[in-house]
Amino acid sequence: MIVKSRMIGTERWLKLHGNTIAHLINGEFIICDGGWQSNTTKERLNGFPNVDIRQVSYRWYLNGEHWDGSNKVVKLEL
Repeated sequence: MIVKSRMIGTERWLKLHGNTIAHLINGEFIICDGGWQSNTTKERLNGFPNVDIRQVSYRWYLNGEHWDGSNKVVKLEL
């Protein structure tokens, strides 16, 4: 698996197979599935605080709400 992180100034990205799945910019934490709703993507995103992705009948749920994998701002509280 190819997972890369990148940092420029205060911005940070997490990429999985070349697709951005997490981005921290201006204090906002943004996640997406990078176009792949795979078990690996789900596992990597679930490693972040306040992110709970589950799959039921081929549908993804982020913190209990249906999620299509598009950009979503998540509170980043440690």
